[in-house]
Amino acid sequence: MSYFTLCLFITGLAITWAQSDIIYPRQADCSNYISGQDCPSEYNPVCASDGITYANECTLCLENSHRPDITEVTKEGPC
Repeated sequence: MSYFTLCLFITGLAITWAQSDIIYPRQADCSNYISGQDCPSEYNPVCASDGITYANECTLCLENSHRPDITEVTKEGPC
């Protein structure tokens, strides 16, 4: 195994370990977003319990503000 491959493997383990303490499904964290304000254009996708991939958590919060039921984040990344 090359040094580069070993570094990639260790980095992958570190990322997996860092994400493993997040419990899913979870409610979207809407505390950083002001109601009625446009969401940032950054693409940081989240998969929601409705099976839709949202561009970022803000767009999920915006959608939840128009729904009677809350849609939760089921995982980071696309569905």
